[in-house]
Amino acid sequence: MTTSPLVPIEHVVALGDSWQKGAQQLSATERLDLANDPLNLIATTQAPNSAKSDSDAASWLPPNKAFRCAYVAVRSRSNAGTDCG
Repeated sequence: MTTSPLVPIEHVVALGDSWQKGAQQLSATERLDLANDPLNLIATTQAPNSAKSDSDAASWLPPNKAFRCAYVAVRSRSNAGTDCG
């Protein structure tokens, strides 16, 4: 796989947020799996990635309002019951 330094990759659920919510209880292997979970990685631009930092969805949503529902669905891994209207 080839990656570009021009395309930042964001953890949808920030690793710092995960740590605060219990990831410190995971084994080293489980933490590595969490950090590299393709369902939790998304290409972004530097500004939103830096603005989000370790915030959760209650504290930060993407500035692009059209993408917010999809972002929250990725965070929850299921959009069942999500009102995107």
